[in-house]
Amino acid sequence: MMKLPSVLKTWQAIPAIILSVGIGYIIVHIFAAGPAATYLVPGGSLTAGATVTSNASAIGGRMVVFGPGATPTPTPTPTATPTPTGSSTCPLPAYPNASCTGRPASLSSYSNTVGNYTVTTAGAVIDNWHVTGDLDVKAANVVIKNSQIDGTVNNDGYAGTSFTITDSSVGPASCATNGLPSLQGHDFTATRVYLRGHQDGVDMSGDNVTINDSFLQPCFQPASVVGGDGFHSDGVQDQCGAACSNLSMTHNTVDARAFYQGNPTGNSALNLGSAADGLNMRSVTLINNMFLGGGYSTALQWDAGAIWTVTNNVWVNGSWAYGPVDANSTCSHQNWSGNSIVTINASYGVTSTVSAQGCVN
Repeated sequence: MMKLPSVLKTWQAIPAIILSVGIGYIIVHIFAAGPAATYLVPGGSLTAGATVTSNASAIGGRMVVFGPGATPTPTPTPTATPTPTGSSTCPLPAYPNASCTGRPASLSSYSNTVGNYTVTTAGAVIDNWHVTGDLDVKAANVVIKNSQIDGTVNNDGYAGTSFTITDSSVGPASCATNGLPSLQGHDFTATRVYLRGHQDGVDMSGDNVTINDSFLQPCFQPASVVGGDGFHSDGVQDQCGAACSNLSMTHNTVDARAFYQGNPTGNSALNLGSAADGLNMRSVTLINNMFLGGGYSTALQWDAGAIWTVTNNVWVNGSWAYGPVDANSTCSHQNWSGNSIVTINASYGVTSTVSAQGCVN
């Protein structure tokens, strides 16, 4: 073993430190509670937290510092792998269906069960409820989530009211006969909802309706059951007594085939601004949606105001009676891009692209 050279400078007693011996030398400057001592130590290796620094009194002018005077290199904090984000549980290129919308299947029981219910408290939260009748919203900023509503969710005619509905199912398992929609009103946002068992999925009666990542499946009842000439089944329809604005739909499946006794009977997936309902629709945005069924799958008649945006939507080939689109001579007020005709499988997955689809006057 090599002999340690003498201390070069000692200002006060310091604790002893044992270093492993190796080839060569390292200079160790040891800090205790007070001044320091500098040693020339036969070979070794730096321990965690030790650093090399300059010191005129050390052999070679360099020393190793550790202990309270050291500045250890921090251990990097592992970076977590980001969790994929996105509001849809069946994101593009998939389209919403019954398996990835509506009340989550993981919820086995309800926290509350009521019949017809009216919300009158602003900011109220309806979470994991079963409403066996209608849910009327007569307050602002109402939150509905993880729930099953068998009737209609409605704020039509109630000024100053609004709601969000998320991860919920609206409508009975079989087709209702009252002719009402699943959602009716204004100032609401629907996300990952499953709208079923009603004549219409959504009846928009005022401004500011947003529908995202949802599955709309209206149904049909014949004249022999409901009178007149039977249901006119629409996925989304405007019912605006005066001009209403700001309908936004992103990544929804609107299946308006409304099969009855094996035959498609729906009126349209989108019935916006038709002459029959009044030319009152303004400011419409349609992005990444899938449309099926109807005489014309989408009746899109601009009335006034901003140009409508129709981008990257798909229509299912042959699912209509007359055609995929009828804009009734208003195409010059609509901005179309990236739209197409496709074929699909039973889960609404696109199996092929047939052709591009433009606006049709």
